[in-house]
Amino acid sequence: MISEKPNLQREYFPLQRVPSTDFNSHTLPEDICITDSTFRDGQQARPPYRVEQIVSLYTLLHELDNNQSVIKQSEFFLYSPSDRQAVKKCLALGFEYPQVTGWIRANPKDFRLVKDMGLSETGILTSSSDYHIHLKLGWSRSKALEKYISIAGEAMSFGITPRCHFEDVTRSDFTGFTLPLAQRLLDLSEKTGVDVKIRLCDTLGLGLPYEGVPRPRGVGQVVESIRELGYKSSQLEWHGHNDFHLALANSLAAWRAGCGAVNGTLVGFGERTGNTPVEGVLIHLMGLRPNCAPQTKKITEIANYLRGIGTGIPDNYPLVGSEFNNTSAGIHIDGIRKHPEVYTIFDTEAILGVPAGVNITDKSGISGILHWIETNLGGEKAAGLSKRHPGVCRIKKVIEGLYRQGRTSAVSSEEMLELAKKHLPELFISDFDKIEAKAKTLAVSLIEEYADQGAVKGMNPVVLQRMMMEMEFENPFIQAAFVTDAAGKLVTVPATSDEVSELYRGFTPGTDCSNRSWYTQPVKNNSSHVTGFYDSRITRELCITASTPITDDAGLLGVLSIDLNFKELAKLI
Repeated sequence: MISEKPNLQREYFPLQRVPSTDFNSHTLPEDICITDSTFRDGQQARPPYRVEQIVSLYTLLHELDNNQSVIKQSEFFLYSPSDRQAVKKCLALGFEYPQVTGWIRANPKDFRLVKDMGLSETGILTSSSDYHIHLKLGWSRSKALEKYISIAGEAMSFGITPRCHFEDVTRSDFTGFTLPLAQRLLDLSEKTGVDVKIRLCDTLGLGLPYEGVPRPRGVGQVVESIRELGYKSSQLEWHGHNDFHLALANSLAAWRAGCGAVNGTLVGFGERTGNTPVEGVLIHLMGLRPNCAPQTKKITEIANYLRGIGTGIPDNYPLVGSEFNNTSAGIHIDGIRKHPEVYTIFDTEAILGVPAGVNITDKSGISGILHWIETNLGGEKAAGLSKRHPGVCRIKKVIEGLYRQGRTSAVSSEEMLELAKKHLPELFISDFDKIEAKAKTLAVSLIEEYADQGAVKGMNPVVLQRMMMEMEFENPFIQAAFVTDAAGKLVTVPATSDEVSELYRGFTPGTDCSNRSWYTQPVKNNSSHVTGFYDSRITRELCITASTPITDDAGLLGVLSIDLNFKELAKLI
């Protein structure tokens, strides 16, 4: 018999938490956790982070963990002076998690770096496949094994835990080398009383998550073979690459097979196609461990920070892309308007601080246009619009015309705002236009007053920072104030309101803003520049930006810019 009673299966899909994951007859290790390689493998796919950027990201990782001890460790290069400076500054923060660890080659000279930094654990490159041992290093298996055992033994003699990275393990000869090496390391650990760990590195993403696949490619059998030697789950990590789109799936399979830790990087940045994304595997860990409570809104803050330092993230990248929870199809948008849960993975606003949105394209239809108007403009008038409203129908006709002419990109929020102003003037004329006009006048007057001060023209970073903080404090509608030098590089960190300070953390002294319109327009025209209202990609709120050149008799000294929050302006105006 069919039951007519709706069943939303809340035991699996609790709206305010991530979906839960249950196994019918399988027990995971109790201590599953995540380790981070953003500052090691993650730097092999991009220009190196600056020291202050590493410290900021490491702090965000700590805040994301939220004292849950699930992001256990973060590993660092130790070779350059800046590497070591970053390690020292992160250690000085005194965080318990993530624990700072190192990474070295199987070389006694490299081990001195670990001792000098005072680290209690280090990764050691111990390549396990003949592709690396014979073809890359030109060694025999015996030579490789003895070198690996020697450097691991030296670490243990100082009480340092060696984490042996079995590089290219999914192409290794388990019977002929990998298991004998693992056994020797375990024997050495038992002899010295110092723990040893193994990181199983799927270097080319060749591992497979399916049950029944033999080693070396079967993730389950790889992990189980090492466990059978006597290794505890807490001694094993899985490090995956995404060459075959299986990094995350293989990581989950490793947990299921008894591996205690999964290693990844923020947003999956890593060599070639990247690594397991830390934020992605964390969401799965929360599904497996419902009582785990990391500060998940930090995921969005991390993504915003990375964008702020020039790191590109695809718009549709899961969890962190700027449009990851946006829908474009009209039939889906119609479902969302009837009930948000129909096409949302969970309450993304509650968990990640990002509400579900829509992209307007030729597939969005009337439902998409109405949803955009309701969520972005709000108010009783917007809520009262119907699909037959002439203005809404005209907007739909304009958009369809754009795509008939060959447009391939989504209609931006700025374009939608202009279309709404033109075809739905009743939503704007009485309030919005007045606020915008007054806001522009106020913004220009304010920045020109400050830019003309003699103290500002001195371009002293300390003076400028104090001036901007004073300006923000006295004018609560200012959400951020910036000053660049003549070349467009920030002179100080932005002065921001407390509510958004974390979102602007990526803007550090020296950040290049020379391609931003708020810098280029005042420089080009030698006059103040002010935008209309737009949706801030940083705060995701409506704001307006005003900027003006700072000059003296010799010419351009820099640019002063402020972002003004619409909601706070509306209260004032």
